[in-house]
Amino acid sequence: NNVVFTLSDCHDAIIEDDDGSSSAVESTKRQQSTSRIIIASTCSFLAGIILVAHIGIGNAMTTFLVSTYIWKLPPKSGIVVSIVVGGWTSVVPFLLHLVVLRDVPVGLWVMGLPGVYLGARIAPVVHEKMGIENVLMAFVLFLLGMAGLMVTT
Repeated sequence: NNVVFTLSDCHDAIIEDDDGSSSAVESTKRQQSTSRIIIASTCSFLAGIILVAHIGIGNAMTTFLVSTYIWKLPPKSGIVVSIVVGGWTSVVPFLLHLVVLRDVPVGLWVMGLPGVYLGARIAPVVHEKMGIENVLMAFVLFLLGMAGLMVTT
């Protein structure tokens, strides 16, 4: 029994079986699920904008949260996805500063690469051992500490 998902209007989702009958209950569930995903993605996007501006890791953290909670990726895959997305979203600003503004301290930048590599190798193992709740709690404490530091300095 194949199920086909069609949109009759922008707002009405209808689930049709092979015989053409539709199920209003399934339609409502699908629409509510889609609405939740859109709302969660929008909130994550806005939170990412705020985090990136203040601590510089918001895009990776937001991508991790979206990939594990909404896309249901395993945490190990979510960490890799968030690191790759964070890297790619930093390419244009980095090249702008490197080529146009010429204000990148290349020596310091290269010095940080081994730490990034080791962190990318160790993070999935630490996350698996600690569990998502503890990792998120540690991140919240980190954010509160950074906010306190910004307020006091």
